[in-house]
Amino acid sequence: MKRATLVGMVALVGLVGLIGLGRLFGPTGPDSPPDLLRVGNGPEPQALDPHLTTGTAALNIQRALFEGLVAPHPETLDPQPAVAERWEQDAAGRHYTFFLREDARWSDGEPVTAGDFVAAWQRALLPEQAAPYAEMLYVLKGARAFNRGEGLPGDLGVRAAGPRELEVELAEPVPYFLHLLLHPVWFPVPEHYLPDENGREGGWTRPATFCGNGPFVLEEWRPNEFVEVAANPLYWDSATVTLSGI
Repeated sequence: MKRATLVGMVALVGLVGLIGLGRLFGPTGPDSPPDLLRVGNGPEPQALDPHLTTGTAALNIQRALFEGLVAPHPETLDPQPAVAERWEQDAAGRHYTFFLREDARWSDGEPVTAGDFVAAWQRALLPEQAAPYAEMLYVLKGARAFNRGEGLPGDLGVRAAGPRELEVELAEPVPYFLHLLLHPVWFPVPEHYLPDENGREGGWTRPATFCGNGPFVLEEWRPNEFVEVAANPLYWDSATVTLSGI
């Protein structure tokens, strides 16, 4: 994928993601509570799992329910700290260390850890997962081979150096790497909800058992009617979320 195309796509996703904060829309309808945003979101989303979708209908909702290492600045769209409160980069531009916020939590109260990101990126690259945007992770060392079934999880350039320290090694320097991280395919998944050794799903993208780490949580989903999300009280930056729901 050409760099200009990739950066443009990420910028578009970042722009669409601001729907979660209501910055692209005017006032809500006359019958709506003043802190509830109503958005015409288009077609029925394929799913809410960030590794299974391609359309903006799903991406809009995912940006409300999940959060990655960085988030788009509301005015410039440049990457700014999100789950990662800071990061370091080596002089060669191939090695990054992200330091996660101590107060980053999943909506079930469990901490968001570096292991959640490792599990998410490995899962997105599994050949059997067939994630539509898996190729975006090819900037990681060993990612292309792993996605083609030719490598092992340990060969990927990502590891948890501790619960809140994520080390990332790229295949080569990528100046726009932080912009790539704005896309939902890089979001963490709750490792404790993923299928166990017997293949049992944790149900983390269904309303009754939803588990996310974004500013909102999944309240209700009526197929072909609406998806409703409510403010997440456990979100690390909940004090800045002025909407009760979308």
